[in-house]
Amino acid sequence: MTISKSLLFIFISFSVFNFCGCLVSLDAQGYFVNDGVRFFPVGLNYWAGSTGVEMWSVWPAMEISDDLEVLKSLGFNTVRFFLRWDVFEPDFGVYNQTVIARLEQMLTWCRSRGIFVNISVFVGWMSGGTFWPSWKGNRNLFTDPTISSESFSFARKISSVAAPFSSIILAMEYGNEMDDLDDSHNVDTSSIAAWCTGIRAAFRSSLPNVLVITGTDHNTVISNPVWNLGRIPADIFSIHGYPVPTWNNVQTDGLTDPLTQSLLPFYTAFVKTFSPVMLQEFGTIVTGGAKQQDQYIRGMLLACWEEGANGFLYWDMRDIKTLAYPYLNHGLESLLGLVLDDNTIKPGLEYFVQFARNASSLAIPKLPPLSETIGLYIPAYYYQNELFNPGNEPRRISANLLIDYYLLKRVLGRNVRLIRGDLPLDPSLEFLIIAGSYPTLPEILNLQAWVRGGGKLIWNGPDMSGWSRTTIDLIGAKPVDFRFGVSTSVALFGKSWTFDTFVGNGKLQYEQTTGQVVASDNYGIPVVFKNKFGKGDVVFCSLPVEDNIVAISAYISTRNSWAAWYSGILNLFSS
Repeated sequence: MTISKSLLFIFISFSVFNFCGCLVSLDAQGYFVNDGVRFFPVGLNYWAGSTGVEMWSVWPAMEISDDLEVLKSLGFNTVRFFLRWDVFEPDFGVYNQTVIARLEQMLTWCRSRGIFVNISVFVGWMSGGTFWPSWKGNRNLFTDPTISSESFSFARKISSVAAPFSSIILAMEYGNEMDDLDDSHNVDTSSIAAWCTGIRAAFRSSLPNVLVITGTDHNTVISNPVWNLGRIPADIFSIHGYPVPTWNNVQTDGLTDPLTQSLLPFYTAFVKTFSPVMLQEFGTIVTGGAKQQDQYIRGMLLACWEEGANGFLYWDMRDIKTLAYPYLNHGLESLLGLVLDDNTIKPGLEYFVQFARNASSLAIPKLPPLSETIGLYIPAYYYQNELFNPGNEPRRISANLLIDYYLLKRVLGRNVRLIRGDLPLDPSLEFLIIAGSYPTLPEILNLQAWVRGGGKLIWNGPDMSGWSRTTIDLIGAKPVDFRFGVSTSVALFGKSWTFDTFVGNGKLQYEQTTGQVVASDNYGIPVVFKNKFGKGDVVFCSLPVEDNIVAISAYISTRNSWAAWYSGILNLFSS
């Protein structure tokens, strides 16, 4: 009898552990695996259309259940939904059991339909509005001991509620676009990292090995967040991005502009160099133009897959009809749905449904060998809040890298990959471009070793602050004077190129040392040099090439004409 009870106890313990252990994991390449089978999550971000952000308080049960049925019927396998801490825990330490039961009901509906869930837990920021419990006050989520401790308790509570549904948990998420919160702007990266470490442990208290995703947007690439890539503990970094010019780092000319369609693929490629990456939010924002939307979705979606995105979630399922905050003063946020009232798809967005239905046949994209690839250099100190950053600004550097990415990949059809400057350079890489960023001395020594071994380096528009004897030896030219940043033209490759934009310390004049002058400007000042260094070569342009293209990026034909500059520069290595 005692033996039987012991065996029963062991069996129950083993069963509970397996029941609560998550089946979804990542493979070695950063793609989702469910019970040993790789898959791509494709689906929708979700608020009920009748309620928007008030969903948990109002709880239109039949509408939500029906929506999940529609979601599944369209071929989607994943839903991302959002918890409001203020609704789940209206008083400090006191949970609303009615709302907890609604979460259990939501998870039950999803499990019965075989829909994976991405649960966004701390939603302080949503659709232009801010939602915190009233008892939080002005205390900072990340640094106030009381608030941080209570957030850990809330994360443990939600984990315990979700544990019986572990088979459908795709990922637990810190929260929606928390990099945009005031709380994030007022602390440092170490404080964010410490909070995330505590929340991840809380998630895993009842969901062992559950995947954790950041919920961050494209600002982790183009601005100066404290949610720095490479320093925040997470299994997956997310990307959210939309084709609104002022929301991005370059100006473009509409949904049909190939540069617009290159924004999200570039952000995806950038994040992929640091972490597995999920395209967790995307959409068109203006949903009235069928032709424009169709071209954008087709031009962007597969390109993101090619760059390594491991999942795709559209924002959002339905237009929002409630007359409530934040839709009263952010009306645009109410018109972003994919599915119409009759459960058909808005004209121009049908391709995403087609993509979702074919997702099971998607393979892992094959990267071309580095020997046939042009690398784009991400400086080791990219974020301005990093102690040893010599002057790199994420918005400017990311825009320059994007322009190179677009012209080389989209216009010239070359293989392109983002290369991290904080890691050793692979000797098999054929070309590397420094797009106006400022490497530190250790980076320049690393570049020297790579070029000496046979690498081909293109360096555009450096600033004098990074110059040293090591730099002079590498590029074969030295700075000799400060010149006024007046409009300059350069005759090269059978064309005259105009430079109107100057950055940093303006326009520096250089003189060759070991290098040879390839071209001078209309004032007779040498501006393009070529230098043999060991087995490799360096082509150096003292003018900020990328910054000048960024300045005219919305003019499609003018922008595209600069592809000939890059073709000419690349050909210099074979001359």
